[in-house]
Amino acid sequence: MKLARIQGQVKRPLKVAAAMNITRWALWARVMEFDLPMTMGNGAQTQHNRSELGIPMTHALDAARAAKVS
Repeated sequence: MKLARIQGQVKRPLKVAAAMNITRWALWARVMEFDLPMTMGNGAQTQHNRSELGIPMTHALDAARAAKVS
């Protein structure tokens, strides 16, 4: 019983991550229809930018730093 509950919880984050990926790519496709200059970053790019700029990790600041810093 306890093992089944734990195994159920293990799969839940993967379902959430999959849903977020689907949403992210659908949003990206929709935004690209406006033909505006856009870039898409990832967690590694955000981490690099945060480290390079010496800025603490917060959701709001990560959103501002998600694009490539030049």
